Amino acid sequence: MSRPLGWRTRGAVVLLGLALASLLAAWTGMPLAVAGFLLLAGLVAAGFALLGRGLASMARRLARGRRPVVRLAVANLGRPGAPTVPVAVALGIGLTLLVAVGVVGRSATSHVAATLPTQTPSVVALNVPPPDGIGLSERLSALPGVGRVETAPFLHARISRLDGIAITEADAPRSVGWAVRGDRGLSWRDRPAATDRIVAGSWWPEGYTGPPLASLDAQVARRLGLAVGDSLTLALASGPLTATVANLRRIDWTRLDLDFPVLLSPFPEPPPHSLVTAVWSSPEAVPAVEAAVTQAIPQAPTIRVAEVLDTLGSTVQTVRGLLDGLSAVALGAAAVVLLGAIASSARRRLQDMAILHALGIGRRSMVQAVVLEFVLLGAAVAAVAVPLGWAGGAAVVASLADGAPLPGGAVPLAAFLGTVTHDGGGRSRAGGLAAATGRDAAAAQRCAVRLTHRPVRPFPPPG
Repeated sequence: MSRPLGWRTRGAVVLLGLALASLLAAWTGMPLAVAGFLLLAGLVAAGFALLGRGLASMARRLARGRRPVVRLAVANLGRPGAPTVPVAVALGIGLTLLVAVGVVGRSATSHVAATLPTQTPSVVALNVPPPDGIGLSERLSALPGVGRVETAPFLHARISRLDGIAITEADAPRSVGWAVRGDRGLSWRDRPAATDRIVAGSWWPEGYTGPPLASLDAQVARRLGLAVGDSLTLALASGPLTATVANLRRIDWTRLDLDFPVLLSPFPEPPPHSLVTAVWSSPEAVPAVEAAVTQAIPQAPTIRVAEVLDTLGSTVQTVRGLLDGLSAVALGAAAVVLLGAIASSARRRLQDMAILHALGIGRRSMVQAVVLEFVLLGAAVAAVAVPLGWAGGAAVVASLADGAPLPGGAVPLAAFLGTVTHDGGGRSRAGGLAAATGRDAAAAQRCAVRLTHRPVRPFPPPG
């Protein structure tokens, strides 16, 4: 039996974990998110540790009055020094991560490949002069295959103050650095779009002409510490503009829709700006749309969104591969723990098998008992880890994209069967232990004599 870790070793492990957590928080710029993730990981590990202890306690109660093979397998789960708890923790964390990553990866791939092409515009035209906006929209709407045309005003601005505090002095997290560093595109709108989801405050009245109001992305505003009623100062080419935050919107950026993190109320006198025109059409109509834009406004560049989706799909596949590799490492660690548990208990198992062999239990039954032991442990852990990983992956998908599809039952079913099969792979290792026992028949007889206090008849080598 292995010795328990000393206080120095435990202290070193804790200090190493705190150092890694601090580095991760500094690198991501999201200390609260890192702390929440580590707390959740700790709770998951503690939960699987309790599961392992519960299985061991239950095994000690159930290891009576059953078939010898089943009784031996169940008893091994609850005996002192059994690796039930460490294997349950390592396997549970690895399997939970594997299922969560699988759900997120398959959902992201399906979202990019199937959902986005039906939601995103086909062509986007930039730098459209305001006087030509209405004429271009009418011309594009008349083309065959064009379903919808939207036009929005567009200008570049930079956030200079957050509720009166200069942006250089504000503690803006790195996760929203894209919104506060450099120029950002913004627009204004009289009425909310059909896809706008207001989560705080209210939209300004139709035809509003009062002091400037702003509608912000709820996630960006929360991380910047802004709420309804706070002020936001923008540096425009025509001079600074201070607007009061009127409402917060939840924006699904995965839709690649014509949306902006900052929307302003309409200007009585708009500053110099251009227009952005988005066209939803069939793939066959894309060349005609581009030709119409080029003919009407030669200086307006066009973007094919399909090419952006191809790049996005490649990025998603790369990230999914990295996450799958991380899951494989976690499962590999669980396999190492499982092998280490078998190796550390090899001597005890040899002694037990020798005694059982002397009592007339053959090699096949001993192998079945060892395999059944780890199959029962793997099935119990998988029954908890698979639904937990599925729920975690679904929560991540729901927080990133509204209405993103979730994969079917293939991911959890494959993870469950793979776990049981993996733990059942201990048959060859158990067979090796049994074979080693059978090669030492004399030792087995001596063990039986000490156990029963009486000689036993010689028995043939196991075949």
